[in-house]
Amino acid sequence: MNGLPRLVRYDSGRAVIVSFGVSRPWRRNLHQARKEKRMSNRFEGKGNLGTDPTLKTVPIAGEDRQVAEMRVFFDEYTRNAAGELEQTGGFWLPVSLWDERGLRAARLLRKGARVRVVGQLRPFDYTPEGTDVRVPAFHLLAEEISLTLARVDEVRFAAKREAEGAGA
Repeated sequence: MNGLPRLVRYDSGRAVIVSFGVSRPWRRNLHQARKEKRMSNRFEGKGNLGTDPTLKTVPIAGEDRQVAEMRVFFDEYTRNAAGELEQTGGFWLPVSLWDERGLRAARLLRKGARVRVVGQLRPFDYTPEGTDVRVPAFHLLAEEISLTLARVDEVRFAAKREAEGAGA
């Protein structure tokens, strides 16, 4: 991919714009570069939560794991002729965040929150209600969700955690 936006159009007439970034691991630390190598694709975007995260317990390989599920609207803005920002597009993606990060997201995030999401796009098919036509779509398996400060009025920090082991 060359980093340019790619338009994906479905038979249902709905279109989703997905931007694939060009990876520059030499500009990141080694840990981040290793994470990127594990991912077959990388999605990074800012958007608004359309719902409060829903926390679910899912049995996987005999072990119960927690997953926070939510929908995020990734918007696109451009400047109009008057120089004002104007929403010109965007798309919805279902997002999931697993384990401890998912627990924190379910506890802290609310509908309308502005978030930055980094993760991996996974294709899936679904059947809309009232039809028997299978429609392709994407799901975002989040590696990280962070709250942007645009709509934050107040921050309260948790007590500092003691480092495990000595010397930290």
